[in-house]
Amino acid sequence: MLCLFIVAIIPISWWILYRYQSWGLPISSNQRCLLVIAHPDDEFPDGNVKWEIEKLSKIILHYIEQIDCNLAITFDSGGISGHPNHIACFHALQYLYTNGLLPTDLQVFVLETVTILRKYSSLFDLIPSFFRSTFLNISSPTDALAIYSAMREHRSQLVWFRYLYMAFSRYIFINTLKRIPLH
Repeated sequence: MLCLFIVAIIPISWWILYRYQSWGLPISSNQRCLLVIAHPDDEFPDGNVKWEIEKLSKIILHYIEQIDCNLAITFDSGGISGHPNHIACFHALQYLYTNGLLPTDLQVFVLETVTILRKYSSLFDLIPSFFRSTFLNISSPTDALAIYSAMREHRSQLVWFRYLYMAFSRYIFINTLKRIPLH
């Protein structure tokens, strides 16, 4: 009986929370947002290579100024999976922020790293995320399908453990953000 209740309550909770998917986020139709992700090119190799923070900061600032964005989102200092490239993105934006190099109207948010149990609890993380985070975004079923489709197109990253990630990760459905720390 309890199993049936849990199976029923999770999709219902997802639907209810999806109706209010951007609670707390200052997002509007005229928002110009830059997602700072770890996408390597010739200057920044992938893998366990430490990226130069100042060099990365200059590139990020260039794009912020070029698109005149007023919202930037990146990883937090945990880098979701501890990946050095994700962590470098955080440190580069934090460097710009703490040194006063970002436009004053730019809001900077980071995607929160959660415990491994929460990370792989899929939709079961809805309730803890709802109560623990000020800024919460819930993917619609259509959004989740688009994420799966995008991963299938990114063949170089689609190794066996990514299938497990796509099946169980809460980041497919639930993303909690916080403002970038000032230190």
